[in-house]
Amino acid sequence: DASVRPAAALRFDDLALSAKAVQWPGATPAPFTLGADVAAQAAPAASTAARLELTGRAGAQEAQVAVTLSDLSLQALAPYIAQAVVPRVDGRLAARAAVTWSDKAGAPALKIAVAGATLDALRVRAAGAAPAARWDQLAVSDLQVDVPARTLVVGAVKLVHPSVQVLRDASGQV
Repeated sequence: DASVRPAAALRFDDLALSAKAVQWPGATPAPFTLGADVAAQAAPAASTAARLELTGRAGAQEAQVAVTLSDLSLQALAPYIAQAVVPRVDGRLAARAAVTWSDKAGAPALKIAVAGATLDALRVRAAGAAPAARWDQLAVSDLQVDVPARTLVVGAVKLVHPSVQVLRDASGQV
């Protein structure tokens, strides 16, 4: 993705796609599964890749997809994170969610239901410095987003062992 600096490059290995009853234009959504190991292009081959699994039904006017993401290193997303956060951000992301989309006349929809998502071992640090912010785990469950209705509902949030380093300069300013 050259729209961010530095450019982002992800590697998808062990890609597997299975689909049945595919028609275009399709009158009914086609069932499919898609799975891949995901890592930053620059990641060493021996490093642990994340796993992305998509399962559902998709058509020209509607889709229902179950999404499972496990063990995604935030370094794979570093070029995107750097657009908003200057220090280096490390951690591992996992999520289980369902996405429902419809473009049917009179019934547009885009809903995201996150059964659970975790951001583990977060570390935010400037080069050569101790982490300025960190936690062991941030867990969110039962999150519901309805885009057309502009609603967000969060069932639970849990933050484990958070730590923030605050420094003052010689004049006492934070």
